[in-house]
Amino acid sequence: MFTALVVSTSAGEAEVSLGRILSAVLRTPSVVALCDKARLAASALLDRVDSAQTPLFSECLWQVEAELARGGHSFGSQEHMDSLQPLPLSAEAQRMLARVDKISDESATAMHLLFALIDEPSVSAELAPLGLTRKVVASAMKRK
Repeated sequence: MFTALVVSTSAGEAEVSLGRILSAVLRTPSVVALCDKARLAASALLDRVDSAQTPLFSECLWQVEAELARGGHSFGSQEHMDSLQPLPLSAEAQRMLARVDKISDESATAMHLLFALIDEPSVSAELAPLGLTRKVVASAMKRK
């Protein structure tokens, strides 16, 4: 969620969208590992999701990291966190987080977020053709 906020802010967006959250979640180590185990191309998933966003998630992230480095700071440092202003969540993102609350009785992980994200019809339509389905995510969550 933090990375989605950073990218949304960098892109000059008024809210954090479901697409930005999905892009951030797909980059997490646990989701990349899920893709590897399920023999899914994480890069193809990212390409599919990121291509619908302007500016691109990766470009925004690169710009933020470069600006932070020029100032002698790192991504997620206290100085970085202090510089951010919160943005509201889109209506879709709010619905998704409400689902996360129902499925997680502890701190939400990237896998919880992905499980809730995949229930959004727009997300499912993007990811299912590439093999990332609710069944794949549910199976990975049971193994943990």
